[in-house]
Amino acid sequence: LDVLDRNSGAVLKHYSANDGRSGLHSNFIFSFYEMKNKELIVVTTSGLYRYNEQADNFEILKFFPETYHYTNMKEDSDGNLWAGSYRDGLLFYNPKTKKKEVFTYDYKNPNGISNNTINAIFEDSFKNLWIATENGLNLVNRQNHTFTKFTTKNGMPSNVFYSILEDDSKNLWLTTSKGLVKFGPDHKTIKIFTTANGLLSDQFNYNSAFKDANGDMYFGNLNGMISFNPKHFSKNKYTPFIYITNLQINNKDIEVNSPDSPISQSISFVDELELNNNQSTFNLEFASLNYTAPELTEYWFQLENVNNDWVYLGRNNKVFFTELAPGDYVFKVKSLNSFGVWSKEIKLKITILPPFYASTYAYILYFILCCAGFYYIIRYSQNLTQIKNNRKIKHLNDEKEKEIYQAKIDFFTNVAHEIRTPLTLIKGPLEKLLGMKYESEEVPQHLSIMKKNTSRLLKLVNELLDFRKSEIGGLKLTFVEANISSMVRNFHLRFSQLIEERGLEFDLELGEKDIHAFVDKEAFKKILSNLINNAIKYSNKKVSISLFRDEKKLHLIVKNDGNIIPIHLKNKIFEPFFRVDDSSTASGTGIGLSLAHSLAQLHNGSLELIEDANYNIFELVVPLHQEEEFMLYADAEKEQTENETPKEAVEIKNEKAQVLVVEDNEDLLSFITTELAGTYTILKAENGEEALKIIHNENIQLVISDVTMPVMDGITMCKKIKTNLETSHIPVILLTAKNSLKSQIDGLEVGADAYVAKPFSMDYLKVQANNLIENRRQIMNYYASSPLSHIKSIAHNKTDEKFLKKLDDEILKNITDQDLSVESLAEIMNMSRSTLYRKIKDITNLSPNELINIVRLKRAAELLLNENYKMYEIAEMVGYKSQTSFGRNFQKHFNMSPTDYINANR
Repeated sequence: LDVLDRNSGAVLKHYSANDGRSGLHSNFIFSFYEMKNKELIVVTTSGLYRYNEQADNFEILKFFPETYHYTNMKEDSDGNLWAGSYRDGLLFYNPKTKKKEVFTYDYKNPNGISNNTINAIFEDSFKNLWIATENGLNLVNRQNHTFTKFTTKNGMPSNVFYSILEDDSKNLWLTTSKGLVKFGPDHKTIKIFTTANGLLSDQFNYNSAFKDANGDMYFGNLNGMISFNPKHFSKNKYTPFIYITNLQINNKDIEVNSPDSPISQSISFVDELELNNNQSTFNLEFASLNYTAPELTEYWFQLENVNNDWVYLGRNNKVFFTELAPGDYVFKVKSLNSFGVWSKEIKLKITILPPFYASTYAYILYFILCCAGFYYIIRYSQNLTQIKNNRKIKHLNDEKEKEIYQAKIDFFTNVAHEIRTPLTLIKGPLEKLLGMKYESEEVPQHLSIMKKNTSRLLKLVNELLDFRKSEIGGLKLTFVEANISSMVRNFHLRFSQLIEERGLEFDLELGEKDIHAFVDKEAFKKILSNLINNAIKYSNKKVSISLFRDEKKLHLIVKNDGNIIPIHLKNKIFEPFFRVDDSSTASGTGIGLSLAHSLAQLHNGSLELIEDANYNIFELVVPLHQEEEFMLYADAEKEQTENETPKEAVEIKNEKAQVLVVEDNEDLLSFITTELAGTYTILKAENGEEALKIIHNENIQLVISDVTMPVMDGITMCKKIKTNLETSHIPVILLTAKNSLKSQIDGLEVGADAYVAKPFSMDYLKVQANNLIENRRQIMNYYASSPLSHIKSIAHNKTDEKFLKKLDDEILKNITDQDLSVESLAEIMNMSRSTLYRKIKDITNLSPNELINIVRLKRAAELLLNENYKMYEIAEMVGYKSQTSFGRNFQKHFNMSPTDYINANR
């Protein structure tokens, strides 16, 4: 910093940051500022300094950080200090309250300052504080210290502002990177001066603005300095003329008298313009005859019937119209020069002719097109058959390709299926041999090893088949209500021996109340088995299982403290045959978790590995309810005591039921027959066709059949049984080596009552057979003994339900007929007497006459609850000759009198 002599310009004093006595910390002096108390402030790149005249040195202003690069300073009319920085925003200091603030740009704050680079701070005569930045002009709100921004959106030529001055008329003069701006006191009026107005350059300099006592203003720019006094400006009051100078149609200039030209003279002298429909895209160019700064002239236009208001074009002197609709328009244009003088309006009438489609020729063409359309329809109808045939051929080809593809992917599955039949013949006799006593201890040990490896082989086959099933996808599970808590407890007991052998700490948290959910039991057991088995297999000391539920879902958490699975393998472990390196020595196929994951998704749930530093945590989430749910009811409690059991039921129970076993493997057929012979009367068949003949000639109570057989397979046989009215009531158990859910669903869809996978336990097959026979008998007894049970409750398939509904409807239609008998009912049902008798007996365990009587009594039970009828009226309405006979029959069948029944249901 140098102090100069005013007259000679000689250096009187030199201050430098290199001289410690000066107090300066920077030699980069950006600007000076004189405060109201005449103190001199020096603005540097390393702080603000006050000159101490007595000590002849500079003192740092401590209330502004020394580390900032400052550009300017301002003391406002309230005595507040404002400092602008190069990149750190705007700083504020109130000497009275000692309050400090820093205002920096934040894109989230619309009321903040627009930029962190402050070029100028200025207070006008209205005490408005203005901040010029590199990105907008800011007006400070003194009360809440918010900022109002002025940018190119407000009409400014640039967002870079350098300096601010105010003239005697209260106008602000702003220097920018694209010209000089006169900004009116209303903060709306903007007038821009550029090189067209005499400026040396549109680019101005930093800190280059000064106003002297006479009102003369001085601004420095890149090419020198300009000076003017706004009071001496003279206003140009000349009203310029405006002309249309050019016409372009479809982006091509139109020359006068050219072949396609719609004008015969210059467009500047045309008052009316007629255009064809294909000329509806055009543009007009116009110019205002203003020779002073013509590039600053602004234009407005209006097109009547399209624009009701004037459209501002800015400095653009060209307007485009695209595909104007046919009609009449008036185009108007006017201009405003740089001195604020409006030109006179000019008008041009424009007519767009209608398109060809609205002409007479067009209607003739429409007629021709209609005729052609009728002709096309006739031709189309002739070709329609050919098109349909082509589609059928394509469909058949597609189906054939699908069959070939399915045959390829089923090859591996079928090989595994073949293993299951010999496993059945091994497992069955092994279980029987293990139940015997032997003199040597080695024999049971060897047999146990055989059974263990048989079970191991069966498990591997099952896993492979289940995995194949999940790969095929598109399978539909059967969702029934299950006690999930009980299933988890059972699996805990199942693995209890393995837990004891490994000495594991096992925590089981199931809550106080059991949790029920609709799941596919077999599929859900596979999920639990894989999760719990993996947790035990790979744990070190501790395993825990937690089960809880919320309003819609159940959550099963399985933890173990084994080697932590890396989180980047979170999804990889659910891929088939994937094994974590650390567990490569453990047994298993590597498809357990993949199968569990697929089955969880089929339950509309999820199975995930949860990130944890100390435990491997698997979380299973399954909805409590599914869209398609099936209700399985427990056996109804017997309404009658043993002494009250009907005589017919006792006789049937003591008789051996006839069971038909259908199996093409002679060894397996002989094995099953031998095991069941002690309980049932056994009939045998080697294929489905032979079995159907036996079923039509014998009174069969149960069919046990293999699926894969020659001549006629089990699926086809089951479908024929269930769709035949005479045999649809017979329960069917299917035996198969195919253990996939798809195979089970195929069997169940054709009406099979149970599905047993090979190799099977003979005890399990016996229980299944006994349950099917006994459950049907109990359902029959419940129907006969319950007043309000409906006849369709004893139907086991759609064929039986359809038959029973029709039978019930016909009985009810003729219920008042006291002579309704088997013969008349058979005639109504269009069946022979013997066929109807046998069908009713097999389904309901009742004779037709007994069934007619029970339907009468059940209808009476409904009417008894209606107080509008007397007892004798009800007896007549249901076909009884007397009230006494009705009451005696009601008491016999339902173990209560009609009066007791009414009292019990009120």
